[in-house]
Amino acid sequence: MDFPGLLIIPLSAIVSALVLIGAAAASRAKPRLLFPFLISFGLSIAILQPWRGLSSVSDYGLSTMMLGLIALWVAMGTILGAAPALLAIAAAKKIRSWAKNKS
Repeated sequence: MDFPGLLIIPLSAIVSALVLIGAAAASRAKPRLLFPFLISFGLSIAILQPWRGLSSVSDYGLSTMMLGLIALWVAMGTILGAAPALLAIAAAKKIRSWAKNKS
């Protein structure tokens, strides 16, 4: 894994956490992970540019493998960013309902 590949995991974790917290703040019913995954995948493709350097037909297979690995890295980062965000959202809902019942 090269250096830009290492940047994909924290990037997708931050994007997924921000999207999930923003969706919860906007009172969405159930935030989904598809939207942050697609945003992170698009950003990581823009960063890594797997289509550069294709000089022969055999390089297309390497580019396809790179796209598959990018998807795996983005999925890992999305899960790593979603877990603490969902825990924070659940805690905020509990505190809000506890404060509402107390007063």
